[in-house]
Amino acid sequence: GARAQRVEYLLLHAFHELKYILPDKASYTGKDASTKRGLKNSMEDGFDDQNISESGTNSMGKEKHKKGPAYSGGLVLEPKKGLYDKFILLLDFNSLYPSIIQ
Repeated sequence: GARAQRVEYLLLHAFHELKYILPDKASYTGKDASTKRGLKNSMEDGFDDQNISESGTNSMGKEKHKKGPAYSGGLVLEPKKGLYDKFILLLDFNSLYPSIIQ
């Protein structure tokens, strides 16, 4: 998703204008830090971004295998009856755009 990234980008800027501080994005794999370190070290070894394609393989023959999170379905809560005096925001892009889940 490029569309999901664009929406996230717009929301981050809107929240920043309202002086909200957003938490860091959660990682599902826990490998982000080691991957970034590996890319930094590989650049020092003579590799650069041109050797790494978007599919996760580099031109030197090493392949990365990434398993995404398994989704079993959405959690649907019963609405609480009454008058809401505060704003409620719900963004469920995964059910609106199933192509995001890949």
